[in-house]
Amino acid sequence: MESSSDTIQLQDRGRTSVEQENAESSSASRELQSLPPVEGRQAWSFLFGSFIVEMICLGGAFSWSIFQNYLMTSPESPLKDSSNVTISAVGTLLLSMLYFSPALVRPLLHRYPDWARKVSVLALVTAVCSLVIASFVELPAALLVLVGLIHGAGVGVTTTPYMIWLPQWFDKRRGLANGIAFAGAGTGGLIFPFVFTTTLNKLGFAWTMRIWAIILLAGAGFGLVFVKPRLPTVRAVESGREHKLGIVATLRKEFVYVTSPIWILNASLTFLASAGLFAVSFYLATYCNSLGLSPSATSGAVSAFNAAGLLGEISIGYACDRMPYPLVVGVIGICGSVSTFLLLGLAHNLPTVVCFTLLFGWAAGSYCATWSAACVDISKLRKVPVDSVMMSLVFVRGIAALVGPLIAAALYQPQNRMSETVFGSFGFGPLIEFVGTCMMGILVLAGVTGLTRKQLNKKGAGLSGRLPVEGF
Repeated sequence: MESSSDTIQLQDRGRTSVEQENAESSSASRELQSLPPVEGRQAWSFLFGSFIVEMICLGGAFSWSIFQNYLMTSPESPLKDSSNVTISAVGTLLLSMLYFSPALVRPLLHRYPDWARKVSVLALVTAVCSLVIASFVELPAALLVLVGLIHGAGVGVTTTPYMIWLPQWFDKRRGLANGIAFAGAGTGGLIFPFVFTTTLNKLGFAWTMRIWAIILLAGAGFGLVFVKPRLPTVRAVESGREHKLGIVATLRKEFVYVTSPIWILNASLTFLASAGLFAVSFYLATYCNSLGLSPSATSGAVSAFNAAGLLGEISIGYACDRMPYPLVVGVIGICGSVSTFLLLGLAHNLPTVVCFTLLFGWAAGSYCATWSAACVDISKLRKVPVDSVMMSLVFVRGIAALVGPLIAAALYQPQNRMSETVFGSFGFGPLIEFVGTCMMGILVLAGVTGLTRKQLNKKGAGLSGRLPVEGF
């Protein structure tokens, strides 16, 4: 009897185990079937939210040159007794933190993906508070910390989740989707210069900062409502072996792709494009002032520069979905070189400056749209997540945002700002040569990247610039 009872219990346990496995399998199957479709209606809703977040968070930062010009030249400037180098350091740190912070916070969100939305909201609130507090200070060091460091990091972290989740929502149109999302920054850069110019002239620095904070809270908060992951968030579990490896070994495993020649080439391309872009971005308003343009005309030139980047992000992202991205990068290098040497170098009037801002802004201002295809290549070569590769290139852009303006400041010759020459007037000659050289470097490296991809494909790498969405 006991033997028969034991047999019955074992059979019951076996049936229970099988039933549990079937239930779990059925649950997982239902969960997968209930996922919204890739590139469906909810995907475009997600992209709309990403565009809004990018526009509000980065648009204001990309228009910092309006603040910089005001702080350097206005009699009402709270920093009128500070040096130009000190004032420009605020904008330099602001742009750098925009790009450093996503790369630094990404490992945390990878390990704790369920924290992503909470971290994004907390970062937004922090960025808003930093602007409000900054509106009451008149010390350069305080402005550097509040706006450059805290605000820059806050808005950078706010945009991080959408960059991680976008590959879940888009596959065949991923380049276009990335371009549209990144175009939000250009849209903001088109609008904010006029807003800042008007409020600075009529209300002053303090109230402009408060208005910026209100716009940031309302606009980015609205956009975050639509930014959600497509796939269920599952917290990463650290194995005993990974725990024993330690932080250094884990990071080495995480960033194994940095030794790939394709990554090195794309990182170099990103640095050159970004260094040239930010050098121009920081001194475009100063160049317009040297030409004797009015504040409204200067704002128009800065807006045209950002608007061109908006159109470039979309068109270049679309092109990268349909042709090898090194070819697209080569076109960027050609347009950037021609516009710098022939248009900016010889610019002596507003029409020439506008032509330069449109062509250069379209080319260098939209380089990020090529990242999607490049990151897929690197991901396929080293079997790593695409978002990890993306964040590494974002980090490189942050380095360029720090280095580019510093090099530009060293090359700019303000003592010659009244001197008009055939090439490089108003003390901008060396700076223009630096930017043009960066653009020519892009053209050369684009060719090297194309040849490297061909060699890798001959060895069976299969680099097509696209992976199935299930791979993310």
